[in-house]
Amino acid sequence: MQRALTTLASLRQLTDGWAGYESRKPDDRSIKEAEAFACKVLNTPLILEPIISSATDGEVSFFWESSHITLDLGFYGDGSFSFYAKTEDGDEFFGDNYSLDSELPQKIFEHLKMA
Repeated sequence: MQRALTTLASLRQLTDGWAGYESRKPDDRSIKEAEAFACKVLNTPLILEPIISSATDGEVSFFWESSHITLDLGFYGDGSFSFYAKTEDGDEFFGDNYSLDSELPQKIFEHLKMA
């Protein structure tokens, strides 16, 4: 989990225009929300750390891809997160504006533990 937190901290160094004229840096609230989620989820035994990046619209993104699941999860700094997941058996899950207090569907957690 420490690597994830270090990556998230490094996103604070980005400036507007980091990936082209219209790209926006993630705001501090987006990063703090992603850090809180990381502390909550990545402390779960067997959950691998995701690829963490910033999108050009300022979203902080977590991405997992394995033979069991593909999961893209984003934080915008508005107190919510969004996600899209597809499991190995073809089940798809998606959600927008999930409260940070909400849990991901249990089946997503089960597949992340198998990754």
